[in-house]
Amino acid sequence: YNVEEVTFENKAAGVTLAGTLTTPKQLFSGRKELPAVILVSGSGPQDRNEEILGHRPFLVLADHLTKRGFAVLRYDDRGTAKSTGSFQGATTLDFANDTESAFTFLKNHKLIDSTKIGIAGHSEGGVIASIVASRNKDIAFIALLAGVGMPMGELLAEQSYLISKAEGAPEADALKSKNVTAKTVGLIKKYSNNPQKLEKELSAYIDKAIVTHPAMKPASVSLEDYKKGIIQVASDPWYQAVLEINPETYLKKVDCPVLAINGTLDMQVPATSNLEAINAAVRSGGNSEITIQEFEGLNHLFQTAITGAPQEYTTIEETFSPAALNAISDWLTSLYTED
Repeated sequence: YNVEEVTFENKAAGVTLAGTLTTPKQLFSGRKELPAVILVSGSGPQDRNEEILGHRPFLVLADHLTKRGFAVLRYDDRGTAKSTGSFQGATTLDFANDTESAFTFLKNHKLIDSTKIGIAGHSEGGVIASIVASRNKDIAFIALLAGVGMPMGELLAEQSYLISKAEGAPEADALKSKNVTAKTVGLIKKYSNNPQKLEKELSAYIDKAIVTHPAMKPASVSLEDYKKGIIQVASDPWYQAVLEINPETYLKKVDCPVLAINGTLDMQVPATSNLEAINAAVRSGGNSEITIQEFEGLNHLFQTAITGAPQEYTTIEETFSPAALNAISDWLTSLYTED
């Protein structure tokens, strides 16, 4: 297939995004123009390959989908690698605007069928895909890869519990971790518009919580540094904004075909609860074109895992399970062999 280095602009934000567009040399099913997939990464500054701990899942996914006949655009997040702008201070809604700029770029590309452009988003990227599709009816499909269905604040509390358990914590400690996260999230949401009050309340709560739950603080970190770290995260515009997001708001407005997949060992976005929430939200808006699939033994990165704990990601050789890759490409192919 062809590999092209591209740039496109989010003019409103003054950001130039750099990426890679891969296009198969043989057109899909004899078509004159190609269906296309935009890959959108998860939380944190990610490059176009979504590189993490020695793995490049978007490189693997783009390679697989392009070999199956799809054009694939993957790009560096704003302020990351070759993209301009600043990642710091940007929110999920800002990243959704960047994805819309990618969509506009592909719509005007001579090789791309402008009516067959969709988005595959991983983790927070799935939320971004839902936001974009909810307000742009020209999006042809969305694929939510370990996508979020429950409110983000609830997700973070559940995530704390599951990761603690996966890392070997006793049930009581895992529940304490969940409760501490839930309380912290509540304080952030309550005082997000009052930085001084937020810092004061968080500091006081951490002092109190650490008495009954000393394991919450790493032994190698001082209490003051630990509190500074939490307050810094709590004050971040992205973090404060993401806590206000309920994916249902957007999912119920999506009327294109939806694929939602996840692994049973995902400790960051628990599969069953989020897939059920996604399914319910999409259908509540009157859209029955949704496919849900849960993969036994896969983690948040779609690796075949043992515990699913994040610390395990780097020890696994596999980057992306072939079963998950095939599920994505088979679903996409079915969209364009039925019309």
